[in-house]
Amino acid sequence: MKQQNAHREQLVEAERVARETQRRLDCIVMTAMDAIVTVDEDKRIVLVNAATEKMFGYSAQELHGQPFEVLIPAPLLTAQVCHFDELRKAGHVAAARSISGSRRNGETFPIEASLSRVESGGRQFFTAIIRDVSERVALQAARDRADGELRRLNAQLDRRVFERTAELEAAITDLKAFSSSVSHDLRAPLRAADSFCSMLLQDHAAQLDTEGRRLLDVVRKNVTGMGQLIGDLLDFSRAGTQSLRWASLAMEPLAREVFAGISPADGRRADFSVTSVPSACADPALIRQVLVNLLTNAVKFSGKRPDPAITFRGRVKGDEALYEISDNGVGFDSRYVGKLFGIFQRLHAADEFPGTGIGLSIVQRIVTKHGGRVWAESRPGAGATFGFSLPRCEPPVTHGVPT
Repeated sequence: MKQQNAHREQLVEAERVARETQRRLDCIVMTAMDAIVTVDEDKRIVLVNAATEKMFGYSAQELHGQPFEVLIPAPLLTAQVCHFDELRKAGHVAAARSISGSRRNGETFPIEASLSRVESGGRQFFTAIIRDVSERVALQAARDRADGELRRLNAQLDRRVFERTAELEAAITDLKAFSSSVSHDLRAPLRAADSFCSMLLQDHAAQLDTEGRRLLDVVRKNVTGMGQLIGDLLDFSRAGTQSLRWASLAMEPLAREVFAGISPADGRRADFSVTSVPSACADPALIRQVLVNLLTNAVKFSGKRPDPAITFRGRVKGDEALYEISDNGVGFDSRYVGKLFGIFQRLHAADEFPGTGIGLSIVQRIVTKHGGRVWAESRPGAGATFGFSLPRCEPPVTHGVPT
């Protein structure tokens, strides 16, 4: 008797556990986010969860007993039937497939469906787990459109860059030809004018009075100024079109060599000192031009001091080498520093300090071409400091036409 009671209690407990397990399974099925549809051997729906009702727009009562194909559009019916047949032959689980489902209102939408097969009471049942992938498909379509638009824009940009590069190369070629023509066609008559004035002064001095000689000197002076202006304009043009020839550049010996070649107007040499100057990566010929222009200015604007002094110093900051040339000359008002590096910009009268107003523009163009920057500091009567930066190590990467 005790053994029978114990057996009965075990059966009751087993039934309770089974009911609890079934309740939990039903809860999981009914609250799952994906649609779950179970069909019998005839592919008639025997069970759906709440997600199925929400996804397809049918109630569970409406779907019960209906063919599974009510959820699948007719064009995909053959493929889905094959899916069931494969599952019967291959095993208990079939991989997910991307197909289309049909809502009650006739709307077709993309889904992923995976099938599993179970046997119960000698019968076969199939359970489909269905996921609505509308958002994913829409997102992928948007990405595809964006990728296509990006490819189109990139192709358009490449075409425009190619066209603009070709135009720029043609313009550079024309500019070089024009510069060569200007150099020859303008300088030739200037040389002739200067030569005629010189012959008049030498061969016909007796026929010229003081005013006549003065006027010829004025002509020669203006001819010389025009020749210098033409030379500076050609240098300015070449600074923008000349290809860079990168090299490791020792700045101190170059600066001393440049300064030694500058002749002050009154013959008085300025004191020149160089302190802590790092090397740089740059085009030696173009940087020589930068130093020529800056040191010439320093000599010119400090020339009226009783003790003209010029200092060239440098330091390293990150990947840059910074250089500054300071003088104790007349200086300038710092309010106008923005004008200094513009072409034909002058802060002093031409009769007081002669020049073309192009030198600092050439400096800026060359330094900018190297990926550097320029600056200036001063006060009237307190001298001036002009600075520029250059790359320290590897030359910067350039694109498009040669720099």
